[in-house]
Amino acid sequence: MTDMSPPHWAPRTAPKPFARWSVDTEQAFLLALRFTGRVRDAAAAIGRSQSVAYRRRRRCPDFAARWAAVLAEQQAAWIAEQGKAARAPAEEPLGDLRQRRDGWGEARRKLFLRALSETGSVRDACARARISSTSAYRLREQCARFAKDWDIALETQAVTVEQVAFERAVHGWEEPIVHGGQIVGHRWRFSESLLRTLVLRGQREAAAGKAGAGVANPAQGRGGQVFQKPVATREETNAALGKAIAAAEWRLANEAEAAQAQDWARWQTCWGRTPGAAPEC
Repeated sequence: MTDMSPPHWAPRTAPKPFARWSVDTEQAFLLALRFTGRVRDAAAAIGRSQSVAYRRRRRCPDFAARWAAVLAEQQAAWIAEQGKAARAPAEEPLGDLRQRRDGWGEARRKLFLRALSETGSVRDACARARISSTSAYRLREQCARFAKDWDIALETQAVTVEQVAFERAVHGWEEPIVHGGQIVGHRWRFSESLLRTLVLRGQREAAAGKAGAGVANPAQGRGGQVFQKPVATREETNAALGKAIAAAEWRLANEAEAAQAQDWARWQTCWGRTPGAAPEC
């Protein structure tokens, strides 16, 4: 009879030690599950596999009940945290304006802030939220969280306008070339006015920062008065950028229309003539 056992020189794998689940093992696993929130991480923390943990759960009803209790505790804590975060804006004190039915509610505040981030205009945002600008500014003074959200909305809108202006001023845009009623090519156009506006705005912000970081004016120490040149607000700057963009688009449209009209006039002049009879065409 032939011996089928491997030779003595062949490498042999060491047998795995018997890993028995005890009460201490279960307690360690449940503690790791409470901290990690994942079965795989909890099993790895105690040196066990995920499949062995689930097998232990199926075999031991008491262990399964304690497992479910840990998960329920984690779920309740997570729901409580999420509810607290969701109720935080609504629990912000709004003064007397909150008591009115047509006043500042949570939905109206979100609508106003969304419109403010899109338009950058307090008047347009108030019109969309159907509230007066006087009430909006009063709420800004009374509610610190609303004032912070107001500033964030304006910063978001300013970044959007600045990005569009930067793209048009630096990277430019592709403009079609129309000849004979057809698009024969494209060319890149740039807006020097927008670039100049952005540069001037950056210079004003840098100057304002240096003025605020510097020492006080000596005239103030002697009881005198100091007159400073007013700096344009964010809304005024955004309005200027919007006007510049609209003016650039209007100028490009006029140029394209004039070029198309010129091509049309040349086509009418050259109609029915041979190329040699009309050299000016």
